[in-house]
Amino acid sequence: FEGIVFIDNKFFLSGERQPRGIVEYDLETKRSVAHVVNETRFPLRIGRSPDFAGMYYFQDRMFVLHRNAHVISELVFEGGEWKENEGYSFDRTENDERYAYSIMIYGRAEGLAMDEDRVYVVLDNNNNQRSNDVTDVRPLLLIFKNPFSHTSAKLK
Repeated sequence: FEGIVFIDNKFFLSGERQPRGIVEYDLETKRSVAHVVNETRFPLRIGRSPDFAGMYYFQDRMFVLHRNAHVISELVFEGGEWKENEGYSFDRTENDERYAYSIMIYGRAEGLAMDEDRVYVVLDNNNNQRSNDVTDVRPLLLIFKNPFSHTSAKLK
């Protein structure tokens, strides 16, 4: 599992990949349900599989990081399954030479948080150095204007 959210006495956990999905655990009934969400609408580089990382619940909406697609998207539960809704790509920032790591085979996004104004994404560098500074092995916190906020303009 990569992400966790607690809503109305239920835990929702993001299963990373192969298959990726959402596991729902109800504290009252002590039952769990696994939902495979292996298809994605977001483009992936060759050799990458759909995956989930961090999750966040904001303004009564569920969001998840698609690490290998460099996307944050809303997940909606419709017809008994989880589906990807609108998304925000941070690919250009994560792969910008100022922020990229020397090894970028896979996406690095792991942690996700939001507030009314901003989205916060933590990149896990697995102790790899940055491509523009071999002495820099720190993880990064990316901060973006929140495109999902009710006060923000709708995504296109």
